[in-house]
Amino acid sequence: YINNEIPSHQLKIALILSKLYYHLEDYESAIEWALESKSMFNISEKTLYTTTLLQKILDKYIGLRKKNFFKKEGDEEPIDRRILEIIEQIFNNCIKNREVFQAIDFCLESYDIKRLSLAVESTENVLENLKFLYEMASDYVINKEYKSSIFDEILKLYIKHAGNEYMDIINCQNLLNNTVDLAFTLLNILQNEEDPSIAYQIAFDLYENQNTFYLQEIIAEINKKNADKHIPDEKVKPLI
Repeated sequence: YINNEIPSHQLKIALILSKLYYHLEDYESAIEWALESKSMFNISEKTLYTTTLLQKILDKYIGLRKKNFFKKEGDEEPIDRRILEIIEQIFNNCIKNREVFQAIDFCLESYDIKRLSLAVESTENVLENLKFLYEMASDYVINKEYKSSIFDEILKLYIKHAGNEYMDIINCQNLLNNTVDLAFTLLNILQNEEDPSIAYQIAFDLYENQNTFYLQEIIAEINKKNADKHIPDEKVKPLI
């Protein structure tokens, strides 16, 4: 039955076989039969059997997601659809139970940027969710390529939901080395905010923490945009 659909009346037998293999410590076979038992394998059960197999399934899924993230499109290793169904259940349960931070943590660990956005936007506390994601990505994501992909998504979410959170937006643009958009954000503050002092604070922080070449790039972009939009020089020059 491993390679064929098991008749519905035998799903319970599949679960029994899974538990037998589990007790024999043949976890690969235990997982295979658990997956074949479909809904009989209840991921909400708090038994040692269920939690052990579920953790091994999650480890397998996370390992494949991580490998596939660094592969070219079309070269990814396929993931068992039955495992994907379990992942979908886990994610949906987190959202349903409003365990958003747990959902975000799981998505980060499994290199699932698409679901990250869904988790952040799943409640009305988008800004709180975004700040949690920002902190987790800053503190625990090590790989530079993956980190950049996450912060690119965080930046999009900030612009979409919290466009006046300038410090966080600038921090994302800074981390992404995006001097073009960073300059635009600074000018946007100067042009559109009644109190532009945050732009000067940001400029001071950049001066304190960035190298000369990086600052020159920002200044060049500001001057370019200043010329393009004919912004009075006296409004921009004090920025840096």
